[in-house]
Amino acid sequence: MNAPKKEVKKEQPKKEEAMNNVEPPMSRESQTPVIDVLTQKGYDVIPSAIIKSTKVDCIAVSKDSLLVCLVDKEVGDWLADEEKFNDEEPLWFSESSHRISPVRQVDVVCDLLRTKLAVTDMKFKVIPHVIIQSGNVINAEDMFEIWADMNINVTRINRGSPKEIRLFSKVVETCESKIDPDVLEKLRKLFRSM
Repeated sequence: MNAPKKEVKKEQPKKEEAMNNVEPPMSRESQTPVIDVLTQKGYDVIPSAIIKSTKVDCIAVSKDSLLVCLVDKEVGDWLADEEKFNDEEPLWFSESSHRISPVRQVDVVCDLLRTKLAVTDMKFKVIPHVIIQSGNVINAEDMFEIWADMNINVTRINRGSPKEIRLFSKVVETCESKIDPDVLEKLRKLFRSM
């Protein structure tokens, strides 16, 4: 009797994956703390947008603000650098690899959003957030002033570290007023067109 039960359990995730072919279940779970915080604070949440080939985990919307949230899911110790070198994008480095700075990625997305919004009748303050999920930014204390000058919130959830990086739930303010449903739909269409 145990064998059929195991078979059923094995097939269930496959069905879930097929239904959610946009995103594997593991990624969906990793977003939950961010979406939970935003929902608790009263925002309407547009999950998972791709803007200028960058995956944004979610965009929280209030009457006058867009919170653009990029969850950094990379594990390990990272040395952050936000300066361009020889016209190359800023990089974050680990012992074994490097990657484009998530801070730079969210900055590019927010600039593009501001440009698109400027030609519409919609006026929003665009607020970028990078949320460290399980990595460790080893030079975070040296980066706080740079991130502040860039007007980008770098926060943490789950096992993100160091502890000096503020918790996402403590940084996000409560939504003052909800967006009109028609304007929310216009925003959804705008994001899909980018």
